[in-house]
Amino acid sequence: MSLRAILDGVRRIAVTTAGLGSNRLELFGIELQEELERQTRNLIWLVAAFLFAGLALLLASLLLLIVFWDTQRVAVAVGLTALYSLLSYACFHCLRRRIRTSPSPFAVTVEEFKRDQAALLGNSGETP
Repeated sequence: MSLRAILDGVRRIAVTTAGLGSNRLELFGIELQEELERQTRNLIWLVAAFLFAGLALLLASLLLLIVFWDTQRVAVAVGLTALYSLLSYACFHCLRRRIRTSPSPFAVTVEEFKRDQAALLGNSGETP
């Protein structure tokens, strides 16, 4: 085997490896963007939950001071506080469910790297 043939083989391996790396980096970029979008939505739910919790405190306080000062102030204050507390809890519950059921970040990229590793080690589709 000549030196030229060896160099051509090494060059082909390098080009193939660079192509695989490029594809994996593209996949990582796509998954990173998806994860950022998912976390942005989670942040919106968190802000909504804090907003409703703040409204519960604000409206309960205003209600006690202004509207029902002389009459059933306690009953109405408890009712509104309960309502906004339930809304806040619902937002937190939704956020928790979304976090628990979301796929692990970069799972597709990790799986592709495992397949590449298996292929390079000569395994037929088995992960090491």
